[in-house]
Amino acid sequence: MECSAKKTKRSSPNPISGMAPDGAPLPAPVSGKGREPEAYSAPLIEALTMHKTAAIAAELTQQPEIALAAVVHALLLAEFCLDLHLYRSKSCLQIATNQPDLREAAESTAYRSLEEQRQGWFAKLTKAAGDLWKWCLEQDQGTLLELLAFCAGRSFNAVQTKADVAGQDRLAHANALALALHLDMAKWFVPTAGNFFSKVSKARIAEALAEAGKPPSAQTVNLKKADMAAFAEKEIRDTGWLPQPVRISIAGDQEAECSLDGESADRIEQGGAR
Repeated sequence: MECSAKKTKRSSPNPISGMAPDGAPLPAPVSGKGREPEAYSAPLIEALTMHKTAAIAAELTQQPEIALAAVVHALLLAEFCLDLHLYRSKSCLQIATNQPDLREAAESTAYRSLEEQRQGWFAKLTKAAGDLWKWCLEQDQGTLLELLAFCAGRSFNAVQTKADVAGQDRLAHANALALALHLDMAKWFVPTAGNFFSKVSKARIAEALAEAGKPPSAQTVNLKKADMAAFAEKEIRDTGWLPQPVRISIAGDQEAECSLDGESADRIEQGGAR
């Protein structure tokens, strides 16, 4: 089937954003005189969504049934000409197994899990490319599904670069896939001074503490940036609070409850941590 190059009109996507303690949405990334500044810098958003990508990918490798649905979805988009944008794909899977750059997440538990799985599978595979097809035919369905899940996970891409729009189809699909996986993002990412607090302003650190139910005192606010970042890391560690770029969002710009444990969920109901 030949795909027509006809352009289709797309409606403007709604940005995926976090929620302020009072329930109002945080400012969406906008530019221009008199507008609110962006909550996070483009490099920080890219770094944080590398962690998010690694976490969802690691979870995907452990759930072959969801990986199978994701792969079939991506193939159908291509086969029936439903996806005409090479770089702004409706699917978050790159079936050619083009692997996103996850250098900022290289020390994370999720990234290490992916690398350990890769080494494990490589040890089991035949090393002769010409024999790989025969090897695949000899494997049982369970093994092939595990391999499919691994390859799907390695191709997963939820990294948001400066050129990306927060609500575009690929990123929205990444959140939908994370919801299907029942992903607990707090299991895979904990904000620290190194990966987050030292990279935002003191005002943002104070905001994070308040959202996590740990409002800073005047003494805390007057700390030096490095000391305040270290303080925030310690205070927020067990709250389940996450920076907006790594949260799993659903339609309507509401955060998914699955990113928090029961104790943190109770806090939300009382107006505490997110």
